[in-house]
Amino acid sequence: MKKSSLALFLLGSAVLMQAGCGPQQSSSTADEVVASGIVANNSKLWENGSRLRVLFLDGSAARRARVTSLAKEWEKYGNIHFDFVESPPAEIRVTFRDSGNHATLGTDALRRSDQKIHTLSLSALSADQVFSDKTILHELGHALGIEHEHLSPVSALELDREKILKDCFFRYGLKRDVCEHAIFQELDREGVTAFDFDPHSVMGYDFHDSHYKDGSVKVMHIGGLSIGDRLGIARVYPGKKTESEILIEEVELKNKVSQTEKCQILKNVCARESYMVQYNTVFGNKRSLGVCTKNFYEALSTMVNSSKCK
Repeated sequence: MKKSSLALFLLGSAVLMQAGCGPQQSSSTADEVVASGIVANNSKLWENGSRLRVLFLDGSAARRARVTSLAKEWEKYGNIHFDFVESPPAEIRVTFRDSGNHATLGTDALRRSDQKIHTLSLSALSADQVFSDKTILHELGHALGIEHEHLSPVSALELDREKILKDCFFRYGLKRDVCEHAIFQELDREGVTAFDFDPHSVMGYDFHDSHYKDGSVKVMHIGGLSIGDRLGIARVYPGKKTESEILIEEVELKNKVSQTEKCQILKNVCARESYMVQYNTVFGNKRSLGVCTKNFYEALSTMVNSSKCK
């Protein structure tokens, strides 16, 4: 997120629709994989094939290693490279000691010429590995010039704007214009490259359930780069993997996931519910988070085959 003060506010919907196990039959084919997302700010993109130097200004060896590892996920699909260096100069400079999680957007990093000043902060990472990884991937996405998915000109979200702005003010004391710019800034349609809206994108905000209008599509991140993220970054930075290769890879992933692995994915989601209870308290949501339902399971069927988990 580019506005760190809104991190907890937007993570409140990390309720994630709650997981469960149930039967469903399907066999994956390439025709089933159609989503391609991300919103690229054309004026903030790096030259295709660029090698971006990344310098850690601080942080433990474990955290540095995690960022280095996750950066390879973007590299795998987009023709863009992160070269981790031990000393300046570096286009991207990472700190774990600022306030919140945020990043300059793409080439805006070049405006910060002082090599002692960070361009990407990961100072409020969650103790939960799944959320922490999402945050790291999200901020790295911004560093590549990718905007928030809900700002897409083709967004399918129907949000209660007034509810969100009021919550932003009452919970964090932020002025309306600050909240509005951070969450609802309007992008110049001519200045962005936008594909299909992807509710599973790592670049999406996890809005709280109460922030959606009835019947709206909801953001539901299910771990790692979504198929839309992978297809999108390959289009924005072409030359690494073709769309056909990515689609084939996705189909093979779906069909090779074992029964044990499918059940473990669901159990992991259920196990995280205890971590979510704090958000339940923060947002005054009285609904129990301790019961796994089939809702999240059905969402996961877009990624894996499914059948009964015992």
